[in-house]
Amino acid sequence: MAAGDSVLVPDGLSASFGSPSDSKRAAWFLTATGIVMVGAPAIAAFIAWATRRRTATWFFTIAALLCGVLVSAVMTIGNHANPPAQPRDPLPSYHCIERSGGDNDCPGG
Repeated sequence: MAAGDSVLVPDGLSASFGSPSDSKRAAWFLTATGIVMVGAPAIAAFIAWATRRRTATWFFTIAALLCGVLVSAVMTIGNHANPPAQPRDPLPSYHCIERSGGDNDCPGG
């Protein structure tokens, strides 16, 4: 855990709450959450179908489909909310970078 994290927040969750430089962990965590959100009702629907419980089969099938739509919407919104950064234009060759040390004269003039 990072020094500023709360003791109550596990390491995996701190990534999704904005911990610096943990974007890969956050992506993995959100992917795993999406799989569980869709997989759990889908497995429950299969078990309900195998045991011939019609109402439960319909309920869990609809729940799995709604969770699938929700997960796809969140992933789509997440992909559009953070577009890749545009490269910056390079500074002109005559630009002098100011250095510490007292004077800011450019070498060569």
